[in-house]
Amino acid sequence: MFTWLVSLTCSTIWLQVMPVLLNIMNSTDEALSVQLLCEMENLVKYVRQHMRRFLPDLLALVHSHWSTATAPCLNLLRELSISLRDDFKAYVPELLPKFVALITEAERTQNYSNLGRALGALEALGTAVTEHVHLVLHALTRLINPAQSATPVETRRLAIRSMRKLLPRMELGGYASAVLHPLMKVLDGPHDELRREALDTICVCAVLMGTDFALFVPIIRKAVQRHHMKHEWFERLAQASYGVKPPCMSDAEDWESTSAWASEVDNLMAEQTTAPVPAADPGERGHGKCVHVSLRSQ
Repeated sequence: MFTWLVSLTCSTIWLQVMPVLLNIMNSTDEALSVQLLCEMENLVKYVRQHMRRFLPDLLALVHSHWSTATAPCLNLLRELSISLRDDFKAYVPELLPKFVALITEAERTQNYSNLGRALGALEALGTAVTEHVHLVLHALTRLINPAQSATPVETRRLAIRSMRKLLPRMELGGYASAVLHPLMKVLDGPHDELRREALDTICVCAVLMGTDFALFVPIIRKAVQRHHMKHEWFERLAQASYGVKPPCMSDAEDWESTSAWASEVDNLMAEQTTAPVPAADPGERGHGKCVHVSLRSQ
């Protein structure tokens, strides 16, 4: 519907058209407004950063149509966050409660049709979600918990993958146990297809925790051996968690550059940087290009 606007994206004409479109979407009937909302996603892909001045208006549309047109709203949020990362950051605190409520409602109704889009939109937020990602961690850990027997295996796989992509953007700190224990239950759970996903995510936690990860190594190693798993990355991190000695202040700079943990952080950041931008289904695509990684050691 908006394909004719593509030729105008390099001029100022479309800037005069957008207010008219926004006015129509706010005043027309629900069906047409939702259709225009779907098309707005495609327009954002073409206009990209030039949509900055209309961001508050578009987010107001998202808020007003969230309950009746959740899927188009999630798709639009994903495109806006990809195109306007820095500008989008200020709006993240007011949006994250909607994601948490969506995940909670999906659990209650056992309707996970929009979960893939929601997780993809969260991943697309990139570093904008850094300071607030802990708000959604509890909802994600509930999804992956084996005690939630009614949650489909594929849904739990998507949640584990999204957690793996979101974790490097936060200061794990005191949340380490809350994240690791559900993953360890999955690792020792009945579903073979989830074990490697869980162990990969545990390894991301290990990179973020540094030598603090040593506390969890024995129980994780027992589960790995019990299920006859071979995982080179885990073994390397487990060995490093025991083998790295804390530096003196005078040696800190040299230790930082030669430490096994420093190379693991570099590898994790490189993996996140080269991954593709997420699509609606996080099971098919990667994650954002910018990550935030903290390395803690004692």
